[in-house]
Amino acid sequence: MSNSPLEAIQLVCQRSNDDKTLFKEGIDKEKAQNIIIWTINGLLDSQFRYGDDFDAYKSHADELINGLEEYLQILRKILYR
Repeated sequence: MSNSPLEAIQLVCQRSNDDKTLFKEGIDKEKAQNIIIWTINGLLDSQFRYGDDFDAYKSHADELINGLEEYLQILRKILYR
């Protein structure tokens, strides 16, 4: 797992561009990438609930990363070979 959601997005794009066999047969690579990126962006957007409270962001960083990993594990099972 990467250290930040942005690194996760970069990794998804890099890996799926480098390895054409990454996704299950019949899965559109571009759409799969979008699903993963939209999931990550949705989790990032959920952090807006903390407004300008930087300490709240920091205190929930582990929760965000753990949640991201849980969602990515599900998507791996669905999309990847």
